[in-house]
Amino acid sequence: INLPYNGLQGTIIWEISQLEWLKEIILSDNSLSGTIPPQLGNFASLKMLRIDGNDLININTGQAVPAELADVPSLDFLDIHDNN
Repeated sequence: INLPYNGLQGTIIWEISQLEWLKEIILSDNSLSGTIPPQLGNFASLKMLRIDGNDLININTGQAVPAELADVPSLDFLDIHDNN
């Protein structure tokens, strides 16, 4: 999924994690808000996650990154800068 600078609004829905075959999720520089779904930690082959330039936060911890992302064995690149 490659959708940077598209003016997307709303939240990242947890159902995106059901697309297990995804290798890249690029949602940079949109107007996404809310939390980063912990279900993103379920990806087995995700190599790149770019969700920088939005207004995302993990309300349970006050941190932007859910701990579950550490469980993605193939994740090589994570960019979350410039979020709330």
